[in-house]
Amino acid sequence: MSVYSVYWTQDDINLCENTPGWSMSCWGSKMSDFSTRWKKGDVVYFTNIDHTGNHWLFGKLILDQFASSREEAEKIIGRSLASADFDQYWIGEKPWLKLQEIPCRDLFMTFEFESGNKLSEGYNGQALQAKRRLTLEDAEALEDLWLAYTE
Repeated sequence: MSVYSVYWTQDDINLCENTPGWSMSCWGSKMSDFSTRWKKGDVVYFTNIDHTGNHWLFGKLILDQFASSREEAEKIIGRSLASADFDQYWIGEKPWLKLQEIPCRDLFMTFEFESGNKLSEGYNGQALQAKRRLTLEDAEALEDLWLAYTE
């Protein structure tokens, strides 16, 4: 199992907030290696930096199954994905969680990431565009933060 941090833009968050019944049920992409880059059991934490520079942890998905089309994903999750323009999806384990708002900038400043590339002071969303694989220590710290706010 690997643990990753993935960044969503404020437009993505706005779409979630304005979609009735939204939950962190799936993650879609047009990446050519989307089905093979990740695998069942991988954990993906989703973050966002808002217009004021606050870095938020808003979602967590434990990858469960891959859907090779929007129609297949919709059948699995039981709702429309018409607002998500993707060709393929990873579906998460249940229970599917609602949008969270957990401050995480201070914690992210301590991360080494598997690449060894730390974030610089004052980082923005561009610094998080690449999907970042977390070290074991980073992953444990992020899970501790997640649990502190969600349990």
